Amino acid sequence: MSFWERNTLIIGLGSFIGGVFYFSIVIWQSLAAGSLVTPSFWVWLGYIVLQLCVSIFGMWFGAKRELKDEFMAMPGGEDERDRLVRMKAEGMQGHVMSGLIFVAMATWFWHANTAILFHSLVAALILSELARAGWQMFSYNRAY
Repeated sequence: MSFWERNTLIIGLGSFIGGVFYFSIVIWQSLAAGSLVTPSFWVWLGYIVLQLCVSIFGMWFGAKRELKDEFMAMPGGEDERDRLVRMKAEGMQGHVMSGLIFVAMATWFWHANTAILFHSLVAALILSELARAGWQMFSYNRAY
């Protein structure tokens, strides 16, 4: 597994763990309250911190091992295939995110509940990042 492929996997894992954390707390609080809870700054901040910690520490441990490679230690140490895979995955991420944001806004027009809008926008961010990481991993592992 290459350095960039491993980083993509770690970032996707961080997004997944953060998303599971965020929505498990929202669902748990909503079940206890009997209705959808309003967004909490602290739950959202916990999601961000958890996602960043998993991503940063995972990439840090992977980068320590790769620093011995002179090509990877240089700024922009990726080849043409890595750049192409990343650009295609980021383009697909933009399409997924814009579609999910449209669905979130349409849901808000039907229900007029700001809690639904906020939670669905967080879900759009998480799902688009998972789609990007998944497409990038798929692209790295398919034969050309």
